[in-house]
Amino acid sequence: MTAGENESRVDKIALRAALGHRLIGSRFLYFLTLSSTNEHARELAEDGWPEGTIVLSEEQTAGKGRAGRTWHSPPGLGLNVSVILKPSFPPEKVALMTLMTAVAAVQALRERGHEATIKWPNDILLGDRKIGGVLADARLRPGGPADIVVGLGLNVNHLEADFPPDLLPRAGSIRMHSGAEADRTALLAAILNRLDEAYAQAKDGGAGTDARLIETYTALCPMCRGRKVVVQGEGEPISGESAGIAPSGALRVDTPSGPREIHVGEISVSEERNAAGR
Repeated sequence: MTAGENESRVDKIALRAALGHRLIGSRFLYFLTLSSTNEHARELAEDGWPEGTIVLSEEQTAGKGRAGRTWHSPPGLGLNVSVILKPSFPPEKVALMTLMTAVAAVQALRERGHEATIKWPNDILLGDRKIGGVLADARLRPGGPADIVVGLGLNVNHLEADFPPDLLPRAGSIRMHSGAEADRTALLAAILNRLDEAYAQAKDGGAGTDARLIETYTALCPMCRGRKVVVQGEGEPISGESAGIAPSGALRVDTPSGPREIHVGEISVSEERNAAGR
């Protein structure tokens, strides 16, 4: 093992210190390689590990994105982390955990000068390239809180040569956008601390908490309002104009046949926008 290899890894001691005594990160498992942090966290959740446990791996050999897609995760370049949560939320609020995690990631990036945005529901963009995604897996338990595993994959210090050709030019990284390497440890700590704060507020259930999350998410998601979109799901494509986010986290779309709420689907976005989506 070389000094360079050590330097490229997340600094576990610094990360623990930065997370302090927060719920998220109260238990912390670190791996050099895993097939999938979400799969490992799911096994831990089913074995009774407490909420707040995080699973971090330098590399994933079978990382998954939305709709079963593979998430490319070479060692030492990105962030591959999953968090176990056990909120006593009604089932209809579980989808908000995806939105909450995407917001935490984008806010942490913006604090560091990276003007990241969100593409509904779970893609993180820099410019016109996808640099990250969120994947939540919920298992409802009769008479008990849901076990939710929220995974985040973020491309940090990748160069174009680190991606398979079929992922270019859609895929990108912080380094490709900014021209400089980023401190993965500090960025991860900032994201997890942001997520911990938002999760604590959600669990507290104060008036307007969900509405504020939706408002913040919408402000970070330019395609969520006033954009011409086409949604491809299991049936016929749905075309219309994006009209915000519903309390459930669904995308509202105004179509020629009336308003629709889209919970699942692949979204393509036109470059055209109306005055409301300026």
